[in-house]
Amino acid sequence: MLTYEDFKTKVNGRTFDALYNDGYPRAINFVNENYGEENIKAFYGKNLVNELNIELFFVFEKGLLKVSKQEGSDFVYEFLNCIVNKKKLVTNRHPSNPHILTISIDNGEQIVFHNKEDSNYDWAPEYAESILELYKVL
Repeated sequence: MLTYEDFKTKVNGRTFDALYNDGYPRAINFVNENYGEENIKAFYGKNLVNELNIELFFVFEKGLLKVSKQEGSDFVYEFLNCIVNKKKLVTNRHPSNPHILTISIDNGEQIVFHNKEDSNYDWAPEYAESILELYKVL
């Protein structure tokens, strides 16, 4: 499972060098200063290890923060003060096979977390663990 602490360490240690160069240390600072790291109940880094657009999800007691990157080095921070009305989890006995969590929130929006689509073959088992943790927390 990739925790927020793991993500910070990998970005700041340049394990994910592209994320470091894309300004993600600035996003980490923003989240810590404005929301407090101690208030994060769960973290999910969508598309960190594939070529798709990265989205960071932070779960807090009263909502969900989505951080996405714009052109250049701009970030969009979208806080959803929401209630999860429904959550649907599809699991598999093998962590490298599909694990899918779909949440429906009170504004009508649905968010899908999919271990294989949000990562790559090597990281799919860790993403499956993160999805199971999200299911528990949400």
